[in-house]
Amino acid sequence: MRKIYRLNYGVEPHVPKAGLNWLLKPIIYRNPDILKGLGLAFRTNERLVENYFVLNSIPMSPGKRILDVGCCHSMLPFVLASAGHKVTGVDIFDVEWSHPNFRHVAMPLGQAKKELHEKFDFVLCISTFEHIGIAPPSPDAPETFAKDLASLLADGGRVLLSSPFVEKTEVVEGFEKRYSKLDLLDLLSRAGLKPTKYSVLMNTHLMELEKAK
Repeated sequence: MRKIYRLNYGVEPHVPKAGLNWLLKPIIYRNPDILKGLGLAFRTNERLVENYFVLNSIPMSPGKRILDVGCCHSMLPFVLASAGHKVTGVDIFDVEWSHPNFRHVAMPLGQAKKELHEKFDFVLCISTFEHIGIAPPSPDAPETFAKDLASLLADGGRVLLSSPFVEKTEVVEGFEKRYSKLDLLDLLSRAGLKPTKYSVLMNTHLMELEKAK
């Protein structure tokens, strides 16, 4: 039987019955309606490139201080904790797992930064930034959020950020804001962050950022 593989962003209409499990890891599943008669088609979400981007950006040597903002549906903090890094997760929602190298701060980032009392070598913002300022609507919230990310960086630290890529910035009401490259870079620049690496894969911004001098 011939197999056809497709990689693309935007699988929400095809979420498997497992529900939010699609957020936890790359989902590859059969969709026989895509190309009938030619075999089985498989689709996946952007976690495939995001996880690789993060794991390829953080040194394998243990002991890095890592902050994961918006961590509740991600396995990344536990992978990094298992590699010997000290990981802090910030999310208003509960985290289902525990690990001796992981702690969870259950509050918004703006409040959490007052409780953390430390700076981080890496701040992760993976599939989170696009949801900032949407519910409730607040046009200033993304820039304030980006400034908070920058404020938590240690000297020489990096922000690792991903969000959906579009040619023209658009808002999906009640869900997320998808940024063009120009608009996203401009917003982050105003927040005091500049990119050291930038790429687009699977319709996803993948950015490593540092504090602007």
